[in-house]
Amino acid sequence: MNYETKKPNFISSFIKFSLFTLLITTLTYINYGKIKNVITRYRYSNVKSEFGYVSKDTALDLRIIHEKNSNGNLETYLLTEEDKLPILSKENGLIVGSVDYNWNNFTNQERLDLTVNNWDNLDETYKNQLIRKEVGIRIKNKYHELKDFLMELFNMFGEGNGIN
Repeated sequence: MNYETKKPNFISSFIKFSLFTLLITTLTYINYGKIKNVITRYRYSNVKSEFGYVSKDTALDLRIIHEKNSNGNLETYLLTEEDKLPILSKENGLIVGSVDYNWNNFTNQERLDLTVNNWDNLDETYKNQLIRKEVGIRIKNKYHELKDFLMELFNMFGEGNGIN
């Protein structure tokens, strides 16, 4: 038997197999996100979102992204269809989005639970800011009613009624 003629075939086959494996591995790595998305969508295709949670489509499109800021430090965000929300570390755990973003998404009952029911635990500076903000919102909402009321008062007691 001539072993020298079989060596090139074995080496050639080994090189082809290695290159093919490397190609498949590279393509899989490059398309990992797309492959994972397809598998996840299939996995949850017959599942509905729980009441109060984001829709299934939104849930399956959420992404965590990492960015290096101007100081060279890492920042982490939750990317939605509409927003890029910072993921912040607080004393008692994580918070997603800014305080204003979260406050604006709370229902009136949730705001009540956070403020009135915990009023004694709130910092005095925060209480003042909260009151000012809430008064501003109420004035803005009541502006037209207030404007009409003031116009009526002016018309009743203004120059046209003999009052100087």
